[in-house]
Amino acid sequence: MSHTTAKPKRSWQDIVAEAARASRENNLERLADLRRELESVLAILDHRNEGVRAEATSDNNLPAQRKTA
Repeated sequence: MSHTTAKPKRSWQDIVAEAARASRENNLERLADLRRELESVLAILDHRNEGVRAEATSDNNLPAQRKTA
């Protein structure tokens, strides 16, 4: 892949798991921090996906669409 983007410090799954713990502990300040971190990670992933999609489109080689139930 020729598009390089920043790599998130940790995965969105890790952030969601920590948010679940913070929610159980009713730690609203930590939840707010995690929400901002998750939004940042999702923005990085969106940017990465746009790059892959643009590269595939320019090559007229669109990735196959997966069917979901």
